[in-house]
Amino acid sequence: MGQFSMTISAVAGSVLSDNQHIRDALRLRIRPVMMTMVSTVFGGLPLILTSGAGAEARIAVGWVIVGGLGFATVFTLFLTPVFYRWIAVWGADPGMAAKRLLHETQDSAQIAAE
Repeated sequence: MGQFSMTISAVAGSVLSDNQHIRDALRLRIRPVMMTMVSTVFGGLPLILTSGAGAEARIAVGWVIVGGLGFATVFTLFLTPVFYRWIAVWGADPGMAAKRLLHETQDSAQIAAE
């Protein structure tokens, strides 16, 4: 789930707008995130639907798995982009570090040539 946040950060190094960063990261990561969530929820369903001896403990564990994963998925897919938008306002322009590095290397090349 944390890879979605890292994907937004990795995509943010380019010169696109913040909305485009979020869309690109979402397009890249939504399928693996949803596949992980659905497979884990289906794996937790037998724990929730169980009966018999010790069922109360297994039901509680099943709800923790399904609820925790549901929260993590909502947080990953919806709240992370919102927080990124809030934080990105305070940062430098997209691609600014790359532009500064290019400028510094050109300056050092000129100094070395002299």
